[in-house]
Amino acid sequence: MFFIRSDTRSCATLMKVLNAYELASGQKINPLKSSLTFSAKTSRDVKSRVKQMLNIEKEGGTGKYLGLPESFGCRKKDMFASIVDKMHQRAVSWSSMCLSTAGKLTLLKAVLSAIPTLPMSCFQLPVSLSKIPWRLLTHPDCLLSKILIGKYCQNASLLHVKANSAISHGWRGILAGRDLLVEQLGKIIGNGDTTKVWGDSWISTDAPLRAFGPVQDEVNDLVVSELMFRGSGEWNIQKIQEMLPELLDEILAIKPSETGALDSYIWYPSTSGAYTAKSGYAVATEINPERPLLPPAINAINWNKAVWNTTCPPKQKLLIWKILHGAIPTGENLQNRGLLLNTNCSYCGEVETTDHLFIHCPLATQVWDLTPLRTAFSSTSCPDFITALEISQQWVCLPPTGVPGNIFLWIVWTLWTSRNQRIFEHRQSTPTDIITRAFTNAQEWSLAQHQLITPATAPSTLQRQPPLIPPDTIRCNSDAAWNQSTKAAGFGWLFSSQDAPTRQGFKPHLHVKSALQAEAMAVRAALSHALQLGYTKIWLRSDSLGLIKALVSIIKPKDIYGIISDIETPSSAFHFCYFSFVPRTLNGSADLVAKSTLCNLNSGWA
Repeated sequence: MFFIRSDTRSCATLMKVLNAYELASGQKINPLKSSLTFSAKTSRDVKSRVKQMLNIEKEGGTGKYLGLPESFGCRKKDMFASIVDKMHQRAVSWSSMCLSTAGKLTLLKAVLSAIPTLPMSCFQLPVSLSKIPWRLLTHPDCLLSKILIGKYCQNASLLHVKANSAISHGWRGILAGRDLLVEQLGKIIGNGDTTKVWGDSWISTDAPLRAFGPVQDEVNDLVVSELMFRGSGEWNIQKIQEMLPELLDEILAIKPSETGALDSYIWYPSTSGAYTAKSGYAVATEINPERPLLPPAINAINWNKAVWNTTCPPKQKLLIWKILHGAIPTGENLQNRGLLLNTNCSYCGEVETTDHLFIHCPLATQVWDLTPLRTAFSSTSCPDFITALEISQQWVCLPPTGVPGNIFLWIVWTLWTSRNQRIFEHRQSTPTDIITRAFTNAQEWSLAQHQLITPATAPSTLQRQPPLIPPDTIRCNSDAAWNQSTKAAGFGWLFSSQDAPTRQGFKPHLHVKSALQAEAMAVRAALSHALQLGYTKIWLRSDSLGLIKALVSIIKPKDIYGIISDIETPSSAFHFCYFSFVPRTLNGSADLVAKSTLCNLNSGWA
């Protein structure tokens, strides 16, 4: 597809390019299979001249390419309506057949979900489009940002620019994603020069929180850097007490950059602070909630933990899903649909509900009593199936059963199959038979999964190997001790090498928000001390695995953004600088220095 002007020079250049392609590839372009699409205001004479120069008579724009229309207007609903109709027709044709559970899964995963794949990749939804404004905000120096911001944001910033009738379809979609993004957008402090005290959400990294109170005109445009001592990255406590006394503790817990790193943006729903399509979809569903179709108790279930990520066959996960959604043919469910008059349990004669069949039936009660659990489960005191599912996540089977994962799902599956055998095959199963069959199936399935894992497909347990360490490298072990109640921390580090005696450093600090923040500040202080001592090659080791992952990651954690920026700046001044994880058992000396510093609250170099 080529986009050109309709003048003579552009047409001649295109023909020259096409002829060069034919000579180089040996392939001939077929003009009968090619088409031209003109803008709405193109005159008939211009169209005739272009067709003659390009030797193409067919006009396009009204057909389809790969199932999508070649051109479209402002209303995209009509274009996507055909996709919805196609999915509906395909579902109706499959529904005419009696599909098993596996057949229904095939219909959903392989047939219906494949139909909108191409349109969704070509026309991004607002949730995906939010990635573009996020990139424009966090990478203002990239080429895409310079082009789009320079063209559309001349009179207002990206966060405040409004859509007009003359903008392109792509920019209109980006603004739709922008509107979703600003709902949970905040600022994270580096040097504080671009963050407004009263206009931006910057005080918390967990939820949107703005400074509040009566604002005087002379401080309306005050930026956060004016609440610090210039050039030090330290808060001016006296000034904060005068302007924002009720937010003093929250502000002091923020650790700005000491090296002047720029402020950045934060997306609150994400744990890392960076925008993701998953978190954006969650926010979009909260902004535009659909009519709740399920009881609140079912909506509160952690499906990944309770069902989908459990170690059991897919058929059992689907059974649990059906039970919770009332989709299994128990007597009560069939009567509600007008399909069955006799709703009694085939074992005890009571009304067959989901809770009765799996929890309160005398047969089920005997099965649960026979289950070898570390903590006994009393089905008579359990109100319903949802409660039993939540309790079962804490179960531990007694040895020597050797059943990994949750045995609850295996027993529920066996109770269900035993019920069906009793009704349709007239086969009776005792509680002992049911519990034995459940544990046997669980053990056999688990053993089969272990046999499927070969050395070639087993997950790698190798850790990141360090590079070749220069012989004159200084080894630095750092650690931090943090008091959660007082928010005080002590930092300690030791420098060691083969040719020099061990040296140590220590430093206390107040208003530290978390243990991770304390560990990061300890590394920052250790690197600063190393530069003062004139070290040029350093291997820094910490027992905080979360910090080491953050140091080697592209995305900076939101709680320690300024500190990580300060670590990156001095680390580039070394000829060699490497960060690695060390087990806590091998970091005892640095841990002792940190704990002593926390106790003494004394600062100095040694």
